[in-house]
Amino acid sequence: ALSRDVQEIADIAADMAALYRYSIKGGVSARLRDELDIVRRYLEIMNARMDGRFCVRFEVPEALGEASVPKMILQPLVENAVRYGITEQEEGGTIWIQSKLTSDAVIITIIDDGCGFDTAETKADGHTHIGITNVRQRLESQCHASLAIISIPGVGTKAEITIPLKEGIL
Repeated sequence: ALSRDVQEIADIAADMAALYRYSIKGGVSARLRDELDIVRRYLEIMNARMDGRFCVRFEVPEALGEASVPKMILQPLVENAVRYGITEQEEGGTIWIQSKLTSDAVIITIIDDGCGFDTAETKADGHTHIGITNVRQRLESQCHASLAIISIPGVGTKAEITIPLKEGIL
């Protein structure tokens, strides 16, 4: 057991180092493949911290791995799924990260079966919700993309990014 704990600590340290290196590396865009790798590393850190209380399912066609997306755009949404959805439930939950290509857009979806929230109350609660605001502003300014969030209390939350297809995205 002790050697397993040492390996787990080494893995977490490697994941943290990769996350920090990636976040300070230059550039405003990245391949979807790289964004997903950073999200995977973040989720491994959080799942170790939460004693394996959640599962993660990636449903991303390999061909979309080369799609260009704003750098560090998925991590804040995944962090919200963990922090405000999954950790609020004693039994944990599941996070799905999906992407698909339509005729006019790349769609990336993050879904959790966490506690969900009332979006009407969120708008009226007086908090700035800086993470979501930042993601929306960056998506719009960098690639004319949008973020839609649907949540149902007691069921979960879905955050969907729609990035219009244009030359150079794939």
